[in-house]
Amino acid sequence: MGIVQVRGWARVPAWTAGVGAIVLSISAHKELRFLYPLVHPLLIGYAGVALRMMRSAHRRRWIIVLVATNAVAAAYLSLVHQRAPLALMATMRRNISLGLVRHLDVLTRCHQTPGFAQLHSPIILTYLHCPPPLAKALSFPASHGDGNSGSADSDGGSDRRYSASISSPGQPLFASTSQLAHRYPKAAAGCANDCDCFFSTPGPAVAQRYREDWWRLWRPGSWQRHSPLPSHVALFDELYHLPQVQRTLRRRGYVVADRFFHEVVWAGSGHRWPRWRVRQLVLLTRETR
Repeated sequence: MGIVQVRGWARVPAWTAGVGAIVLSISAHKELRFLYPLVHPLLIGYAGVALRMMRSAHRRRWIIVLVATNAVAAAYLSLVHQRAPLALMATMRRNISLGLVRHLDVLTRCHQTPGFAQLHSPIILTYLHCPPPLAKALSFPASHGDGNSGSADSDGGSDRRYSASISSPGQPLFASTSQLAHRYPKAAAGCANDCDCFFSTPGPAVAQRYREDWWRLWRPGSWQRHSPLPSHVALFDELYHLPQVQRTLRRRGYVVADRFFHEVVWAGSGHRWPRWRVRQLVLLTRETR
């Protein structure tokens, strides 16, 4: 409304923001934070113009409506939306303090779940690697290339002490195409890293990952058998509800220990109304047999 009411040069910032938004939208790498400094100040400015031109009674009503709707949105986005990874880590910290956690395996996509920055504990943490394509062309020391490590009594500094890999013994963090094909024989052709290959065919990937002889722990000088499977697994509900994934995990003795609200997502259109579903992060624990 404010943009419609202004004239002349006052519309130039709006056109500038529009062109900038179009250019940023063309790029393959899109992040909403790039639009915030470009669009939001203009929206606030033009909204102020529209409010100033309203009658006093109408202005008060609109201010109340704007404050109320923005307060609700701010509260939801700040306190509820996509908080499952942080809630998971808080639960894991409590369980670790009780001595209930030995090994957490995180089956989420890249950067969806924090790691030791939230745990602050010397447990085994494994996850799906997704290094950028450029990383394969870089040269790394051998101590960082295998991406595998062990427990708190391992040598080699804090990085090796508190990091772990999803790879089987000796497989590097930056796996080659042939190594990925061996690790994920049923994955889609051309998948670039562990994460992409895993989620291209998650059912067979989970079955391959949770073999009894899969998990081994690095010890100075050799690879030795540690506990065969993780004590805890974290994954989103859409992955857990796949029949083959759920069947494999149940066969290995995993049961649901907790569920964490993450977000409300679009689930398609019904006959008359849109359908939504609640997305959850599921924490599994392995029952001792």
